[in-house]
Amino acid sequence: DMALYLAQLQRLADLSPPLRSIAPGHGRLSGDPGSVITSIIRHRLEREHRVLRVLAEVGPATLDELLAHVYDDVDEQRIPIARHSLRAHLDKLVRDKRAGVLGEAEGGGARWMAVGDR
Repeated sequence: DMALYLAQLQRLADLSPPLRSIAPGHGRLSGDPGSVITSIIRHRLEREHRVLRVLAEVGPATLDELLAHVYDDVDEQRIPIARHSLRAHLDKLVRDKRAGVLGEAEGGGARWMAVGDR
């Protein structure tokens, strides 16, 4: 749930007193949690904007069709993880009424579209 993830990151960023360190799921212990959290939020929001831009450019598309465009900067080994992140972004965008779902594509699978792209 991308919306919940972003909300929890913001909650961590807003703690008072602020966190003194943070241990991410991967990477090193950081003594500057504020900048780490801000960077993660910024990255997720940039990716969300990229999803919207690709939806507007490509038009209605399946998850795999979008994946090739939205995550073209990701190493091939990380594509399965990127696929889950893309789905979380799409679900959030649908809940935010910034994207929609068009039934099933040929061979199965939903097609997503930018709102106003009907």
